[in-house]
Amino acid sequence: KNKAFRSFCVQFICENPFFESERSEEFYIYKTIPKLNGNFTFPGVFSQRIASGTVFCAGSAACEPIFFIDTGTAGGKLTVSNKTTREKISIDYTAMPNELITLDVKKRTVTSSLGKDLTNLLSDDSFFDGFTLIPGENELEAQSDTADTGICVVCRFRPLYREAAV
Repeated sequence: KNKAFRSFCVQFICENPFFESERSEEFYIYKTIPKLNGNFTFPGVFSQRIASGTVFCAGSAACEPIFFIDTGTAGGKLTVSNKTTREKISIDYTAMPNELITLDVKKRTVTSSLGKDLTNLLSDDSFFDGFTLIPGENELEAQSDTADTGICVVCRFRPLYREAAV
């Protein structure tokens, strides 16, 4: 009966306006380069295996990956690069052989299977902000500063989409 109405404004702030895929995508980052050309064969493999490869992000927005780096017999200091976006993350830490390093871009952390938090050991020219996988193909590479190429890298991410598909 004698009710007063007032107009008001509500502001909603969305930290991340994108929709995240329910399913994670995983890619092994490696490339095999044949060292012999021709029609002959040998009983052994003559090729070089490097930690480089193409990752396809099916989303419509850039997403932040997680890298699982098994140093194998390599050890040494590690660098992960996205050649497509020209971004890289380097860790000023000499990894032990067979150590597993988890580089989580979304959570902004670097951890070791030896129980160490390596986040504060990012090199001065490395930043989590801006290291993303863009929609489409991304050329990724992982390097160790040792001569051994036994490094194994898995890239895991959830594609982001600008709108929901119903």
